[in-house]
Amino acid sequence: MRYMFGDYQLDTERHVLAHTEVPVKLERKVYQVLAYLVQHRERLVSREELLEHVWPGVYVAEAAVTRCIAALRKAVGDDRERQQAKAWELRAATSLSRLWQQQGKRTAARELLAPGYGWFTEGFDTADLQEAQALLEAPGEEQTP
Repeated sequence: MRYMFGDYQLDTERHVLAHTEVPVKLERKVYQVLAYLVQHRERLVSREELLEHVWPGVYVAEAAVTRCIAALRKAVGDDRERQQAKAWELRAATSLSRLWQQQGKRTAARELLAPGYGWFTEGFDTADLQEAQALLEAPGEEQTP
């Protein structure tokens, strides 16, 4: 299967990540983390789930997972400025989602907020991500006009 994101293409049949059609060299575990995250992009993947699927039955130190994520971010050009931009994007989506939920537009609010929230792989103790998570998990029904 082929997945496209930005200028990158992940081919899970050939086990290749390419940037503008040029192969990007990845360590085996870094590739496996990327493939798992991309294949489950529609939802938040926890660190525990990653450990369970990429390192099944093996004790792995937190540092190894952190190192894999850092190597993956470097490989796909994800830097501090991009993270800050994503944080601002999440704040805007959270604000609009909160308004839409108050207006009874729960489905639209969730569809707006979920992708931005799902982009993050760490920092879940921050106020921004906790607020986004609370909105995503808030009970409620869609109101019809």
